[in-house]
Amino acid sequence: MTEALVTLLVLSLAALGQAALQMRSLGAQAGAAWMSQATVLAADAADRLRANPAGVAAGRYDALLVPAALSPSCTAATPCGSDQIAVRDFVRWRADLAALLPQGQGVICRDATPGDGTAEAPACDGSGAWLAVKVFWRERDQRSRLVLTVQP
Repeated sequence: MTEALVTLLVLSLAALGQAALQMRSLGAQAGAAWMSQATVLAADAADRLRANPAGVAAGRYDALLVPAALSPSCTAATPCGSDQIAVRDFVRWRADLAALLPQGQGVICRDATPGDGTAEAPACDGSGAWLAVKVFWRERDQRSRLVLTVQP
């Protein structure tokens, strides 16, 4: 009888250990999924930069921190200028971040030290040879960040 109780206790502890391992694995999988989504969104921003070389050359992407209002003069009948394309791209990209990441936010700026900053203070210094695409989101009570640098 004692042997059966000890065996039952050992099996119960093993089942609890396996359940804890499974929960930890699910948490890591969710974090990897958010990181993958952030990577896709950062690459989307980089592609938008590459699609508007005139806007990049004119410095239209150097300090996109807060979404601006879309210009009403930019319509399907009237082609957009490079500055309007930059604003439109940024507004749409920020909307995608908010829709696809938990508390998703992002900035595009010229930054000599792109690995720093938070969503509240992105720490864009306006210098350096590279444009930084910074993506911020929150997962399980912690802030996460992904930075992609793009050479103009």
